[in-house]
Amino acid sequence: MIALPPETEIIGLTRRQLQVIDGLSTGKPAKAVAGELKLTINQVTNDVQRAIHVLDAGNTVGLVATAFRKGWIE
Repeated sequence: MIALPPETEIIGLTRRQLQVIDGLSTGKPAKAVAGELKLTINQVTNDVQRAIHVLDAGNTVGLVATAFRKGWIE
């Protein structure tokens, strides 16, 4: 579940990027997350890559871990 911080604009992530991160945090593959959010797999991949870059997370695991640590997802 997403705990969208009010300062989302400050952290540089979009609501959709947080939704994608949240979906991945449950262990779902990107294709399943894309289906649930009615996105293409390319959109999900792009959102993940942009979020990794913005947060300097290194990879998807680091991205999800950062989101958990910051309290953006539960």
